[in-house]
Amino acid sequence: LVVAALVPLRWWRRLAFPLFLGTVLLLVAVQVVGLRRGGSERWLSLGPVVLQPSEFAKPATVLFLATLVSRKEDSMHRFRDFLWPVAISVGLVGGLVVVQPDLGTTLLIAAGGFAVLVASAAPLAYVLGGGVIGAAAAVAAAMISPYRWERVISFLDVSADPLDSGYQAMQSLVALGTGGLFGVGLGASRARWSFLPNAHTDFIFSIVGEETGLAGSLAVVLLFVMITAAGTLVALRCRDRFGRLVAIGITTWLAAQALVNIGGVTGVLPITGVPLPFVSYGGSALLTELIGVGILVGIARHTPKAETP
Repeated sequence: LVVAALVPLRWWRRLAFPLFLGTVLLLVAVQVVGLRRGGSERWLSLGPVVLQPSEFAKPATVLFLATLVSRKEDSMHRFRDFLWPVAISVGLVGGLVVVQPDLGTTLLIAAGGFAVLVASAAPLAYVLGGGVIGAAAAVAAAMISPYRWERVISFLDVSADPLDSGYQAMQSLVALGTGGLFGVGLGASRARWSFLPNAHTDFIFSIVGEETGLAGSLAVVLLFVMITAAGTLVALRCRDRFGRLVAIGITTWLAAQALVNIGGVTGVLPITGVPLPFVSYGGSALLTELIGVGILVGIARHTPKAETP
């Protein structure tokens, strides 16, 4: 985070293409020599280090798309100039991630890209049209995969199959309910030691709810609201086109990821298997989230303070 915050914004603009190209190569390498865990092929083993390239695709795509859009902002009204930056960035990376398969991360990459386009000078009709096409593609990807579609069906009625497809969601709600108002105490969770799978990764929020109760859960939600508000304020105050687009893209990615994770844990949204930013266990995810916040801090540090009305 500190290193990313100290990197000048103009350097990020210059590094956008090499970082994006490197990410694409890593995603291709995953399909060739990737490690398979839990039915998905998402990791690369580089000696003692195991990387998840799809996590690095989130900031890399935002930086690359923001670079393309900021350079072409005056001509974004032409459909051709709107289409090719989106296809090269979000389309290419999204396609490589969704075949791993990892639909949840693909949706987060698309959310960051969508935010960049909304904040740009692109016609709203083009942006909304692209959003509708992307949503339709996501639904189609879920329907053609029995595993993904089973998650959607179980979300609609968790109690229909509580011992199989709905088991994880049911146990998550049990853990949250056990916490009550102020929780059972830090370290006193029973769910993480027994009946809740992935308690340290995708379902860490259930453990937070069990150990700290409704009060602790709302505090975590409030912290994410504060991060979202701060990132949005940084984007609004930034006078540089590229910096503004990067700030809103990173903020949307982090906010969407928190929303999707907490929504899946609480049964409000289908379970997608994305970690809770800054809280879930994970090396690549935590590293990229800290880099993202570092970039936001760097943009804020180099943005002139707003004049007092």
